[in-house]
Amino acid sequence: MFVHRVLGVAAALTLSCAVAPAGAATAAQDEQARSGVEKPSVVKTHGPRAHGPESAVLDTVVAHRPSARASFAPYPMTMRSYLRYVGSDVNAFWSAAFSGAGMPYKPARQYALSRRQRVRTACGIGTSADGAFYCRNKVVLSVPWLTRHAYQDSRDFAVAIVVAHEWAHHAQQLDGILAAQRKGQLLSIHVELQADCLAGVWANSVYHRGMLDDGDFEEAVALAQEFQDAPGTPFDDPAAHGTAQQRVEWLLYGYETGSGADCTTW
Repeated sequence: MFVHRVLGVAAALTLSCAVAPAGAATAAQDEQARSGVEKPSVVKTHGPRAHGPESAVLDTVVAHRPSARASFAPYPMTMRSYLRYVGSDVNAFWSAAFSGAGMPYKPARQYALSRRQRVRTACGIGTSADGAFYCRNKVVLSVPWLTRHAYQDSRDFAVAIVVAHEWAHHAQQLDGILAAQRKGQLLSIHVELQADCLAGVWANSVYHRGMLDDGDFEEAVALAQEFQDAPGTPFDDPAAHGTAQQRVEWLLYGYETGSGADCTTW
């Protein structure tokens, strides 16, 4: 992966609810014209104009395109081994991004929990009943939950996208996005849909390494449709992740563009 800007000073992201004048070309429209990929609708906030965090990485990262050809999972693995394998790959992806931007990077710790296992996090005790979540430098994954929802149905890359989504939260943590959420500058739905998009950016890098089989990404899209907010969930719900359409659109957008620069969901 390559980063366009190698600067010690980050570029400011602006979170705005302003509407562009009729006929005015937006940055998103310019990007759409260049790439031919339509950007999903952003989730607008209501109220005064808010200013978001500074970002040197999420604004500039693009997927690298190495020439190596291989299968993503080179040999049959147990779920625990597979989660370790995916986490290592996603971690390497973000490590390269931060290094290229001249920013410090500290990996998260990933925990794969079996039944009766637990881990203490800043958000409380995590168990295998919690599915998958990120909290303050810890990625927590439930082996039985992921096995039940995806791995047993041979949807191995769907599992990988779940892992990539949680690691995307770690990139957001290091880059100031989660701090902006805690300050009320971003909503949960902004952060979650951006993580979907960034998981798609990572998947793009996997594709360009020749490591996806036919149907792999379709598995991930199908799983994203399953994990949606309940009908009628307000956009500003503190736990909102997005509708099935929103989640799929942002995942696909990251995958098709391969650029984190456009994963701005606000």
